[in-house]
Amino acid sequence: MTDLIFNELSVKPLCETKAGAFERVKDFVATFKAANKFHFNKIRFEDAFDEIFLAPAYTLNDFCNDHRTMGTLLRGLSRYPFIDDDSVEEKRYIENAFFIQMDGKKWETYGLAAAYLYSTIGIGYLSAPRWREMAHTLEIQGEEKRAVTVLCVAEPDHFKTVAFREWLDENTEIELVECDISPANKKIVLRDDHGKDTLLKFARKIVKSPYVIGVINSIPFNPHEKKIIRKLSPAGNIEIVLPDTDQGLGMALKTTGRNLRETKAIAEIIRNKYVQ
Repeated sequence: MTDLIFNELSVKPLCETKAGAFERVKDFVATFKAANKFHFNKIRFEDAFDEIFLAPAYTLNDFCNDHRTMGTLLRGLSRYPFIDDDSVEEKRYIENAFFIQMDGKKWETYGLAAAYLYSTIGIGYLSAPRWREMAHTLEIQGEEKRAVTVLCVAEPDHFKTVAFREWLDENTEIELVECDISPANKKIVLRDDHGKDTLLKFARKIVKSPYVIGVINSIPFNPHEKKIIRKLSPAGNIEIVLPDTDQGLGMALKTTGRNLRETKAIAEIIRNKYVQ
């Protein structure tokens, strides 16, 4: 899913003037352009542009007619329907009702519901202080009764948040990057400890992996360690323990992993191909 879903709850309060409407849409477009860098290409809308109001008696369609450049962009990035007909998502949408709490009241939501169903995020106007918060609790009533967190972006800086980065790590398809250093030129750094020969032999084998950049160091002996993969980091570091050594010999690797999901995937490849 490379679509954002429009958050219709962000339409109100309406702007008082056309000038205010221009600023609102300008910020909305800037937010979409920031999203586009993460391969979000379209925005799904439930309502037509002539049904989405920016100010009293002034619709998004009117805005597009008044401002041709932004209007062409907005019309080009829009997509209908906001939930595909005869899809699993449509079935789930019909079987449930979706709400969020705002100003002490429960509001039914359609856009954020679709964002949840498609495992994507919403996008809306920065029309009220509440939309400066990116994460919102979505209450589901029906077959899937529960509360979940759904994200809605309303300004470019939302894409710099920890919440978005974590969402991105969990929801994007893993595409592992290979190291362009030849195995012979990859650095192997090990302490001058007992067992170095064993570690060096293993290190020369493991640097043949296209996902290993090099061996950073030995890790402290731990004869009681049972895990082969001892530790992972989002920065791509993996601590690995050799299973066939009584001393619990191990080493720290630098890999091409760019986040925790990629690092975990690389660790599994290393475990299956080079350790077991």
